[in-house]
Amino acid sequence: MVAFGIWNVALRHWPTSKVYLFNNLIPLSTMTWAHFTLGEAVTTTFWLAMALIVAGVVLGQGNWFRERVLNPS
Repeated sequence: MVAFGIWNVALRHWPTSKVYLFNNLIPLSTMTWAHFTLGEAVTTTFWLAMALIVAGVVLGQGNWFRERVLNPS
C-alpha cells in the first residue's frame, strides 16, 4: 500500500516516464528484505548490477537536455 501511495504522489509531480524508472529498483528492495529477514546471501555480481541500475535511474532522472539548451558549452 505504501509503494502504491508513493507511486500516485510521484505521478502528480513527474511524467510517467520518470516515475516508471523507479520500478528498476524493485530487485534492490526485494533482495534487501530477503537478506535481513530470510538470511539470503548477497553476491558481488548482484551489487555490481544494482550499482549500474541505480546509475541508470539517476541518469534518467536528470534534466540533461534542458541544461544543455540553457547553458550551451
